[in-house]
Amino acid sequence: MKANLLIFVNLMLLSLLFEGCGKSKQSQTQVYSYAANPSYNGLHPISNFAAEAYLKEESEALQLQVDLKGTSDTLAYPVSIHEYDSTQAFGYKPSPFLSLGEYEGNIPLIKTFSTLDFVTFVNEFKGYLIVQDPLNKSNDTNKLLIFGKIGSQW
Repeated sequence: MKANLLIFVNLMLLSLLFEGCGKSKQSQTQVYSYAANPSYNGLHPISNFAAEAYLKEESEALQLQVDLKGTSDTLAYPVSIHEYDSTQAFGYKPSPFLSLGEYEGNIPLIKTFSTLDFVTFVNEFKGYLIVQDPLNKSNDTNKLLIFGKIGSQW
């Protein structure tokens, strides 16, 4: 009888131990790739211009890293994310949802934010990654070097 009780108690303890440990949460990532804006009408060369955005879940926040290709070493490229808005002239809100700063010298921009969780961002958020022409900063989509959808597959 004591042996059965001892086995039962040990099984209960092991069960509680494994429940408490559980699987650790896996970090989620999403990659977005962009070619130069085909509607771009400006003086900046775009033949090799491109962008990559890496979205990564970091504990209670999201981390977004943006890397540009085909940039000039002497220019600073404003990079931001804007929410889709069909009521606006260019189809997006003029104020950024997230400003990443200016890309300079081939150093990726990294920004951490907690406005949305990972699942909401990749499944529901409708936005645009925007890289402005440093020679002609404008909200006009024909003046943007990168104008690509980010967030959900909309």
